[in-house]
Amino acid sequence: NHRSLKIATKVLDTAIENGITFFDTGENYGSSEFQMGKLLKRYSAQKLVIATKAGLRKNQSRNFTSKNLMSSVKASINRMNVDKLDIFQVNKPSVDDWQNSELTDTLMELKYRNKINLAGAIIGDIESGYKAIESKAIDCIQILYNLIYQETDELITLAHKAGLGIIVRSPLNSGLLSGSYTPNTKFKRTDARSKFFIGRIFQERLTALKHIQRELEIKDANLLSYAISFILSRPEISTVIPAASRPEQVVAYALAAKRKIKLSPSERAYIRQIVEKYIHLSSDKIQQT
Repeated sequence: NHRSLKIATKVLDTAIENGITFFDTGENYGSSEFQMGKLLKRYSAQKLVIATKAGLRKNQSRNFTSKNLMSSVKASINRMNVDKLDIFQVNKPSVDDWQNSELTDTLMELKYRNKINLAGAIIGDIESGYKAIESKAIDCIQILYNLIYQETDELITLAHKAGLGIIVRSPLNSGLLSGSYTPNTKFKRTDARSKFFIGRIFQERLTALKHIQRELEIKDANLLSYAISFILSRPEISTVIPAASRPEQVVAYALAAKRKIKLSPSERAYIRQIVEKYIHLSSDKIQQT
């Protein structure tokens, strides 16, 4: 659709104007890789980094065979019209997948053949994150981590010690930390959030967040900014990838990223303690998507 393409282009241009140089895409994101190729051409003088991903099908089945990954890389290279991929991420391999040398060998081979610059992994369940680090085949991990989901805390420390880059997805907890949700917020049926932000769970989550905000003295208007800068205040974290459907969101993200907040380990521990008082993190399956 022409209108949404126009908005997408505006979002991307606004991102570059505001100093954003890292973009995350994937083979299943509609024409996104194709748009990334156009972006690289439009801003050929800029040093942009594009991370893409493969291995997880739309029906949630996974395929990390050498044949599938090689053909995915080739297709992504063609769609983006580049010589090689900056970052190629395997999308949520399981613990078993990491124990299969075909996956690690393929990533090594793709680097050796100069088809990809860096290999990464999207981490689904935390256990597979430790296996990904142990594999020594990857250069970065993409994880879930935000103000109200800090279960990956130890994983971040370990990945950093292993010299890996760390990309944080869902920094706003699917928009919950944007400061704009109310108990009456409804999502369209086509919106993925309509599957997990529903009924009692959604209300409980909002109530818990209000308690956390009160104790940490964060107003709704400052919540988005705080949520982004809270993540980036950890020196181990390389970048965050919030989703944007409007140019003004991008401007807000860029401003938040420039807001340097320093948190000591004891302040961080205090924040986590407050969050855990209201949200039972480990039993929380809603966040694992």
